[in-house]
Amino acid sequence: MTGKLIKAEPLYLQAYYQLKDDITEGDLKPGERLTDQQLAEWLGISRTPVREAARILCSEGLLKSENGIVTVYKPSLEDICQVYFIRASAESLAASFVAIKDNKNEIVSKIEKIIDKSVKASKENEVRIIQELNREFHTSLINFSGLDILKQIYEPLDVKMKIFRSFSLKKDYNRTISIKEHSELLEYIIKGDVLSCKLVLERHILTAGKRAMQEYAKLEGLDNSDFIVQTDKYIEAILRV
Repeated sequence: MTGKLIKAEPLYLQAYYQLKDDITEGDLKPGERLTDQQLAEWLGISRTPVREAARILCSEGLLKSENGIVTVYKPSLEDICQVYFIRASAESLAASFVAIKDNKNEIVSKIEKIIDKSVKASKENEVRIIQELNREFHTSLINFSGLDILKQIYEPLDVKMKIFRSFSLKKDYNRTISIKEHSELLEYIIKGDVLSCKLVLERHILTAGKRAMQEYAKLEGLDNSDFIVQTDKYIEAILRV
């Protein structure tokens, strides 16, 4: 014997992880109606672990249960707006902590590699790879900050962002400007310029949020003019502070 036996994960957890991936990757469509029987057959397990997995996903906001009917989370413009606004505050704090670290060489090297890979993927029009690298860039700031409670707060935002990136980074312009602003932020991190880090990152995320809402409104055929105007006022007020 070379080691202890490791128990397999409970079926409900396996179902949970699989369904979570299916939702965030878009295999289960926003607003799609689901049943225990349908999911059980799909996953090849009984309905009991499926129900428990669905309960957890409902608590995380990725499934919605209303009057016994379960549907896949469908974002609203308000959802997108709030996630980006909260991210702007959380990530600007994280970037500030990264910027003041004494030894940033390893951190800078890792972020530079993410940016280089993003540039390459952009040239090759590898949209899914760019989306994942974009996520890696932003979660790296949170992880490198060393703020453990911030990591816990950020996790549910990160899950929603995986969905939002599927439409926010479809356009070449959005991808190009995102990578450019990542490079700009890295320069200020290297310099240890905390104030510029905060300002650049807040602007980066808030304007990206506006573009994401515009893309989603087009995708869903929503009239978003009034909402975008109001959001613009909030963004301007925040960036003036």
